[in-house]
Amino acid sequence: MSKLFINLSYHRSSKWGADQLSAAQQLGIVIDLPFPSVEPSSSKRDITDLANKLYSQIMDIRLSQEGIVRNPEVYVYLMGEISLVFCLGSYLLDRGYKVVCSTTERFSVETQLPDGTTKKENVFRFVQFREFVKPG
Repeated sequence: MSKLFINLSYHRSSKWGADQLSAAQQLGIVIDLPFPSVEPSSSKRDITDLANKLYSQIMDIRLSQEGIVRNPEVYVYLMGEISLVFCLGSYLLDRGYKVVCSTTERFSVETQLPDGTTKKENVFRFVQFREFVKPG
């Protein structure tokens, strides 16, 4: 069985590091689907409507690839605003999709600046994709 890996996040796969891109490609053909902006004032209904719209887009991607990938197993990399991630992730899991997130190691790098101040940056290193799981 062939596989698709749909990147539904704020970061296009072309901007990922080599380790993350390689891990995604091992799971399937990588296709980017931008994660939408979610207004802080969005209602539960707004989130549900947006999840339904995204599910339709995922289905469209799956159908458009069926000529290339017959009956694909679909992984959806789902990272973004948490209420939409939860809603869409639950919906996808209930329909047999594999939903994944990324795990990273975080390193803090401090640099002493010429004026005597310290600049602190956080650096994230990709570790793995982890499947969403439902209890039980």
